[in-house]
Amino acid sequence: MTSIIPYLSTSQIKSLSTTTIASLQTEDVAALTTTQVKALSSTQVNALETEDIAVFTTAQLGAVSAAAIVGLSFDQIAVLESSTVTALTSLQLNAMSSGQIDALTSDQVAALNSSQISALSSIAISALSTDDIASFTTDEIAAISAKGMAGLSTDHIANLSTDQVAALKTSQIAKLTTGQVAALTTDHIVALATGQVAAFGSTQLAAFLSPQIQHLSTDQVSAFNTKAVTAFSAHQIDTFNENIEGFTPSLLAALNSTQVSALMADDMDLFSTEKIAAISVKSIGGMTTLAFASSTRTRLRP
Repeated sequence: MTSIIPYLSTSQIKSLSTTTIASLQTEDVAALTTTQVKALSSTQVNALETEDIAVFTTAQLGAVSAAAIVGLSFDQIAVLESSTVTALTSLQLNAMSSGQIDALTSDQVAALNSSQISALSSIAISALSTDDIASFTTDEIAAISAKGMAGLSTDHIANLSTDQVAALKTSQIAKLTTGQVAALTTDHIVALATGQVAAFGSTQLAAFLSPQIQHLSTDQVSAFNTKAVTAFSAHQIDTFNENIEGFTPSLLAALNSTQVSALMADDMDLFSTEKIAAISVKSIGGMTTLAFASSTRTRLRP
């Protein structure tokens, strides 16, 4: 028997009770036009049987209004074909609750494209599992919005691959919280490009742990933001190893007396005369006698 559904106006569709919606046959739901689907309310969408939702086409799912998409139950979401999920629009994804995002299967999450991921809010990002985030391609990781980065938990960060970390944009790096920075592994630190290192702000550098500092290359150290490096504590300065040679004259000029006091004799031996000369008059007073003697002896040695 031919379904009468395609002949109903949007006004008639809107007037259908949830009981009537629930009684629709699968072929009736399959016959819904995108215009009719767009007319459905959230309660009507919620009334659809899971087997009916399972036959939704990409066109039909994409036609569900943002106001109605919130009506999808977790069970309904779980039965959507992965290929169908790719039709979810930015407006729909923004409207979905964290519970709905969490209801997406791993295959559905894997099917999301970069444009869809860029639309996810921080709440939506936080609803994804560590495995979901770990499955993101480098393009998808780079697509997370600056605001969305706040949704990444420390577990999310710790489970990123080095390729994913290397793919982070500087705008994303700049949005990392101190907790997220501390969650970066030493392998992650090694994978960072100098441009990414330059994006770290003062509060972020202050959150660096000793192992992270010790795994920085001299090139990475040279890339530090001059204003941000002033946030390092004396303990952090003391943690640098041979990579402290990466401190440029401008970076050394930015150090305060407390930071300079943490420089050791071995550190001074790694600095050129140009770098030593860059330390400000105000800060040089913080240098220890041993460090000062080492730098003087090194510079005067024939």
